[in-house]
Order: sequence, then C-alpha cells, then structure tokens
Amino acid sequence: MDEKRSNLKIGAGVFYVVAAVLIGIGFYVMYTYGSGERFDKLGNVGRVVGGDAYNYIIIAVRGVGWIAAGLAATVVGAACSICSRLPDPDAVEKAAVQTRKQAM
Repeated sequence: MDEKRSNLKIGAGVFYVVAAVLIGIGFYVMYTYGSGERFDKLGNVGRVVGGDAYNYIIIAVRGVGWIAAGLAATVVGAACSICSRLPDPDAVEKAAVQTRKQAM
C-alpha cells in the first residue's frame, strides 16, 4: 500500500506542476496581444478577425480556457493528494475485527 500512496503523491505533484504551467500559459495568452500579424515572432496571437474588440474577446476566452484546464488539473492533484492520505481499507477492517474481539 505504501507504493500506491507514494505513486499518488508523485501524481499529485505532477498535476500541481501541470496546473501551474497551464495557468501561467492562460495568463500569458490573455495579456499578450502581439503585433498586427496573425502570429508575431514570439508566437503571440495578434489579429484573429477584423475588429480589435473581437480579437480581445477571442484571446481572453482562449486564456480562460487554459486557466480552466489548469484548475481542472489542480482538482485532480488535490484528489490524488487526498486519496494518498486515506487509510487502507484492509487495515481499517482488521482494526474493527480486533476491537470486536477485545470487546467480547
């Protein structure tokens, strides 16, 4: 069971790192507009459609999508972390049986 717990802890750490990267990408996408070209030299998205207001909306929604993916990875990491701290069901059952035997 210790191997499963350590694997869950490693998985939680991986998901937390992935979440941080995705959230960072989301904020970067939201707050960098780029030049007037489709993509500039740094890879920033510039003009997607004709109007600037539409471009800002599209880029903001893309950033929110990245951030939502990061938050989902955070939830999965938290679930792995919680599961790694749950007691072993077999150990709980053995303890309950021992308690019943002692009570008799």
